[in-house]
Amino acid sequence: MAAQHPEVVRAVVVGDAPLSRNQHATEEPDHRAQNVLWHRLAGRPANEIEPTLREMPIRLTPGEAHLRPAREVVGEDSPWFR
Repeated sequence: MAAQHPEVVRAVVVGDAPLSRNQHATEEPDHRAQNVLWHRLAGRPANEIEPTLREMPIRLTPGEAHLRPAREVVGEDSPWFR
């Protein structure tokens, strides 16, 4: 659809469908929360998305107990925020 009707498509999310719910990242609470946040931000203006992504809680390393704002983990100047 994006190729045929680019005027109606703002973004494409690509992901693999899980074969099992076990050991699938999107079933973990942190990843699910990220997906919910990203869904909530879809279609919002960039000046709203960027600061929200900067504050999005993520782990520095897998299994780490403490969540940190993404800006602390990937850096304030990360291209991820642009």
